[in-house]
Amino acid sequence: MHIIIGDLYDPFCLQVNELLKAQNQSVLVISNPLLDPCSFEWRLNNEESKSRLVWNGETFFDHEIESVFVRAFGWIDPAGWQKDDLAYMQSETHAALLAWLWSLNCPVVNRFSADIWYRPKPPLLFWQPLLRRSGLCMTETLITNVPEEANNLRQELISSGVAGAVYNLLTTELSYLVTEPEEWNGITRMQQHSPVCFSHPHGQPLFVCVVGDNVIWNDGPSANGQKIEPLLCAFAKNAGLLIVEIVLASGADGFEVIAVDPYPKWNHFNLKASQQIMKNIITLLTTKKVTKNTIQL
Repeated sequence: MHIIIGDLYDPFCLQVNELLKAQNQSVLVISNPLLDPCSFEWRLNNEESKSRLVWNGETFFDHEIESVFVRAFGWIDPAGWQKDDLAYMQSETHAALLAWLWSLNCPVVNRFSADIWYRPKPPLLFWQPLLRRSGLCMTETLITNVPEEANNLRQELISSGVAGAVYNLLTTELSYLVTEPEEWNGITRMQQHSPVCFSHPHGQPLFVCVVGDNVIWNDGPSANGQKIEPLLCAFAKNAGLLIVEIVLASGADGFEVIAVDPYPKWNHFNLKASQQIMKNIITLLTTKKVTKNTIQL
């Protein structure tokens, strides 16, 4: 039995489900295997760990699970819950699901580390140490609460023919291009209360998906792109991710990383690239080798 944690509205889940079934594989698609209508039991001690799932009257023991494809983190329907009770139950289920995924001795794509599991969309700065260790460059960034430093960056960009800077939120992946004087005035007011994060504007983004040891480019790699493929694979391995989307842009010194997403987006890749991604995901799920990478801080 192969388990997909997610739903069929997600194109990745839909395609994995269809491709596995085309190989006459048994597949269970469920948003949360720890909750009703699925019955879950897990017994563990210092010597062993045993678990089982019951779905539609059929029992699946952990040693019968051939793989798990993770595209959701165990969502609970909020209908009928008090806010505090919902938060408590969500956190308990969230923690139990992560621990159970790490107990399985089958391929799990992705078997997230705790920091990514609890924060699935970290900002780019979160990845900076791993990017540097892997030999990849991140777009140049300035974090400051000093208005003069922000203005120096603005003047530096203007002198090089760039109209504005990119303002990045430090808690999410959102960013905004700051060009108008009133926008810069707003930034100055914000700096009275907290630091702000700037990066240089970039050109057309290049979407890349690393799946295992394979690098899939949305539009095919250039000669320079092929040179950094080992670095992209090294980053994925250091981050403990069997699949990860990395967004690149051309910079003064070559490619710069402008975004990292442990949950790749289907609409970022054309048909050919999507087919390659799915082929490699299926290979990971149907290979008996178990990889339990951990993030290398």
